[in-house]
Amino acid sequence: MTQVAAGLQTPTSFAAGAGKVFEGDGGSESSKIPNGGVYLLSGGTGTKLAGSPQFVSGLAWRKGALYVAGGSITKQGPKWQVQRWSGFNGTTFAKRTAIWTGPKGFNGTNGIAFAANGRLLLGVDLGLTGKHDHGPPTTPFQYTILSMKANGGGVKVFARGMRQPWQMAFPKGSNSPLV
Repeated sequence: MTQVAAGLQTPTSFAAGAGKVFEGDGGSESSKIPNGGVYLLSGGTGTKLAGSPQFVSGLAWRKGALYVAGGSITKQGPKWQVQRWSGFNGTTFAKRTAIWTGPKGFNGTNGIAFAANGRLLLGVDLGLTGKHDHGPPTTPFQYTILSMKANGGGVKVFARGMRQPWQMAFPKGSNSPLV
């Protein structure tokens, strides 16, 4: 077994692109405020990229861009988004654009992945705050996988009824993931 990187806290996802490996991190489980982010893995260590969301649940690389699912605590409460980071120069990204933001009451993102048809699928978290587990849905899109265009438009429910759809993998050429 070979250690790929040290200094990570709660790895949630990985993506490879531009000859690099990126890690999404949820942060220390003992922290009251999420302190994760996106890490660039190189030389056996992980370096946190400035401007990362506080909690990263999913990463996907497509057509020269890193897609980041996660959230941060704001004055208005948690803000969950899917962002598209582009213009990677080897150490940072020149442009970061939020392509989708969860609606009011949305309780969290899980893993993301691209289907063969180019649509981005996003697992929806059942919520780490409150009592949302094992009951009827109480927050927007709970127990679903969402599907959207690569620009964040055309959002629709792809699948329902999964407690906490986390990471997805697609058989070659398939639009239906293994979850």
